Amino acid sequence: MKGVSPLIASVLLIAITMTLAAILASFVSNYTREQLSSLPSCVGGNIIFSSADYPKWDEDVDAVVAVIEAENVDLEDFSFEILLNNDSVITSNDVIASPIPAGGAGTVKSGALSVTSSEINTVRITAGNCPGVKTDWTALRT
Repeated sequence: MKGVSPLIASVLLIAITMTLAAILASFVSNYTREQLSSLPSCVGGNIIFSSADYPKWDEDVDAVVAVIEAENVDLEDFSFEILLNNDSVITSNDVIASPIPAGGAGTVKSGALSVTSSEINTVRITAGNCPGVKTDWTALRT
């Protein structure tokens, strides 16, 4: 009984290995591309207050108002994080604001809050579409 020659066996093993490697590389490449495309592109994003007059308290509706600029990325779905004098943080997701394109500015207003301006230590704004993009903690302006 004769077997397969060592040369043919080596060629077959290399061919099978290369085929499996190509299939695996194709799968991993496609999977990685799909996962990366679903992530928001927030690299270099930043939110800044447009004026030294903001953020401020709107006494008419018991809300915080700010005019902000979106740097480098489009931002939307804003929320206010409010640090109170007792060191607790409340979040206001009931925000009135339009999406702000990269390089643009817009007004962001919290919904009516159950606290007064004297209870607020500092506030910051976050963007829901880019969770890592937020303003610095800033005291209310008068």
